[in-house]
Amino acid sequence: MVQVVAYNGYDKARRRAKVKLLGSFDRHTFEMTDTLKKNVTVEQMEEIQQHIEKMRQSVNMKAIQLWLDRFTDDAERAIPALREGEARMDPAAAQAALALLGRLGRAFRAAARAPEAPIQAEDGAAQIDDDVAEF
Repeated sequence: MVQVVAYNGYDKARRRAKVKLLGSFDRHTFEMTDTLKKNVTVEQMEEIQQHIEKMRQSVNMKAIQLWLDRFTDDAERAIPALREGEARMDPAAAQAALALLGRLGRAFRAAARAPEAPIQAEDGAAQIDDDVAEF
């Protein structure tokens, strides 16, 4: 749970900030507790919702980055397992994976694209890695 507190100034006598616990929200689902919903003003609610949205986007980007960091290692392990028959896929799932890999390949090429034009073969066609499927 993430606790939400309101800062209400500084207490010189106690030499510390005056804060009030307004409530909390779940750090995984971002669901606000009823206590939080009833203890905040409209302005505070908008500020909390903006903060939650930033947290949600940050969590999503971290998950995507983690997946991208592990993708090549996971794919390298999957290739021999599929080739040698150690792992099996339903044909429909394999077709869906092929389509996804085509879209993913285009996204990877866009991310890795250098400012110069792709290398052209003698016949004018762009050269393609043998291990990369074009769709």
